[in-house]
Amino acid sequence: MKSVAGMIVVFIGLYLIAASDVLSFFAHKSLLYIAIGLCVIAIFAAAAILGTPFSKPLIKRRGDGNDEDSHRS
Repeated sequence: MKSVAGMIVVFIGLYLIAASDVLSFFAHKSLLYIAIGLCVIAIFAAAAILGTPFSKPLIKRRGDGNDEDSHRS
C-alpha cells in the first residue's frame, strides 16, 4: 500500500510539472550554456582535487604523507 501511495505522489508531481510549464523554462538556450559551464567547472574541480592519471592532485589531502609507498610515485 505504501508503494501505491508513493506512485500517486509521483504522478501528482509529474502533473504539476507539466501543468506549470516548467519544462519551457529549461528549454531556454541560456540555461543550456549555464549547465555546460557548470559541468566544465565540475570536471576541472574534480581533476584538481583527485588528480589525473598523469599528475598528482593540486590540493594535498590529509594522510597522503603517511603512505608507505609515497616515495615510489
